[in-house]
Amino acid sequence: MSEVVSDGAFALATRQSNSRTLFTDYGVETELEKCLNEFVHVDSGASLVIEKTEAMWVIDVNSGHFSATSDKPETVFRVNQSVLSEIIRQLRLRQISGFIVIDFIGGMTETQHGKIEAEMEKLVQKELMTTQIAGFSKSGLMQLTRKKKEVSLLEQVTETCPSCGGTGHVKTAISVAYELERELSALKDVEQAVIIVTEAVLDQFLELETAFNIQVDWEIADEPVPFYQIRRIFS
Repeated sequence: MSEVVSDGAFALATRQSNSRTLFTDYGVETELEKCLNEFVHVDSGASLVIEKTEAMWVIDVNSGHFSATSDKPETVFRVNQSVLSEIIRQLRLRQISGFIVIDFIGGMTETQHGKIEAEMEKLVQKELMTTQIAGFSKSGLMQLTRKKKEVSLLEQVTETCPSCGGTGHVKTAISVAYELERELSALKDVEQAVIIVTEAVLDQFLELETAFNIQVDWEIADEPVPFYQIRRIFS
């Protein structure tokens, strides 16, 4: 390494920073965001979707803007072949380990499946982290196992969403409105209630046109996720 670039005063060699941080100067922040994004665009025009589940990592291959030929199996093969090195690169960058499933585009011949597997074998042999290929399953999924030495980048810099619990989904406004309707219907001997609610949930609730013998005072919450909370009730 011919040069050490550092913000500190103890670097062996330094380069004048053009802005406040080296992360900005060298685009580290941008590259880090890319490593956390599920979608990866490949130079060939194809793309990858990388997702983590409770038990495994799943990589889905999409053709994207890849130039097609009239020979469908050949086109599919070329798309799948074009993403192999990028898949390995993403495994390395994101520190992905454990059980990995790659969902290649279907439609290849048996010979083409063999070529993809052989090329992937050559790529994993160059990896420092032990990576083994279990081959293609009967459903056409390639299965890999990668020795785990440390947690993934995703696990290091992110945490479970308190709203969706890590599922990536939240309830719709109409679903929450129905929940509010059921909870109000279950209230007994209540004359008045103060309810905090997002505007979208309130709109859906009012459209239900449910009649209650309860005076409701609404407080609008400026939150992106649909929710409600019965703050106070008066008997």
